[in-house]
Amino acid sequence: MEYLSIEVNKKLQISDWTPFKNNYNDDDSHVRNIIQKGDSLTFGLSCLNSNGWEYLDSFINNGRTHFLLIKKENVYAKLSR
Repeated sequence: MEYLSIEVNKKLQISDWTPFKNNYNDDDSHVRNIIQKGDSLTFGLSCLNSNGWEYLDSFINNGRTHFLLIKKENVYAKLSR
């Protein structure tokens, strides 16, 4: 299980995030990362959701809004080990 925290500015644009593998389906050949600074929150969450991330909660820390996401390990990936 992985956790991801996304920080947004007052315009609800992504401004920062905790480190994670920020490419589509672990494929380094894509030109664009899943999320980039300046993306709208809704666009970023949609892209992350299509890559297995699920919204968990939101919180405010030092006046900055964060969104917490979780990526559960795929059951089929466990079985293939």
